[in-house]
Amino acid sequence: MVEFPISQLPGIRFPFYATVMFVAGVQSFRLALSCMRRSRFVTYVFHSFDLYGENDRGFSPALRSYPAMRRTLTERLEMVDQAIGALARQFHTVTYRQAVSDPAILNAIF
Repeated sequence: MVEFPISQLPGIRFPFYATVMFVAGVQSFRLALSCMRRSRFVTYVFHSFDLYGENDRGFSPALRSYPAMRRTLTERLEMVDQAIGALARQFHTVTYRQAVSDPAILNAIF
């Protein structure tokens, strides 16, 4: 089993993941991404429910307390689109299967 660490901003070791973007906005994501430019391997974690709408099947009212839910689904979808686009422009993206089967990628992680 391979566990991918959550990427952290160099120097300050602050986590680089979607919850921060949903709380602090896309500008915070862009700033953090600029700090990650020299990283050999980057993970960017989303929660499965980040893109849930309140009318979606399986939505639980308990999710309303989650920080991303303070934004509309439309806002969240736009933010995710911007983040994924920016990550894909700056880094070579791979699937989990590729990451765990490619020794060069595994060496960059650990």
